[in-house]
Amino acid sequence: MSCERSKLLGINLAAMDFIEKYKDALRRIRGNLVETNLKGCFANSVDLTRMSDFVGFNEGVFIGEVFESVFDNFKDTVQSYEHKNEEIEPIKIELNNLINLVEEKIPSKNEKTKAELYDAMVKARACVTHLQIQFMREKKRKRVTPTIGSPFEM
Repeated sequence: MSCERSKLLGINLAAMDFIEKYKDALRRIRGNLVETNLKGCFANSVDLTRMSDFVGFNEGVFIGEVFESVFDNFKDTVQSYEHKNEEIEPIKIELNNLINLVEEKIPSKNEKTKAELYDAMVKARACVTHLQIQFMREKKRKRVTPTIGSPFEM
């Protein structure tokens, strides 16, 4: 698209490029989620927050921070407790739905759309918190084996 045409349409090419990069990061999170690479999901969530902060995209900072929190807690829960893969699938589906919604709706000035995104983030955060509490109450903690140089050594 030419610069003159983008000006006529009120489109900022730099903003379009940023949104595409933002959506690329969401796609990387989705790919990591499919593989249950929650550390990768967390790292890419940090990228969302950083890039949003850099350009002053406050909604993106908030979304990135929510993703960081969700994936950090999800990762720790999955790594800490013995479980079956099918027990975490509903959470992965919920998080994938959130990623799809954010990718579809971002950016938006529409207050109804912002409320929809917020509600989806609340639901995802609550699902992970519920899983954490459920695993704490019902699951056996994985045994941690100290390694050389570990703080557990005497």
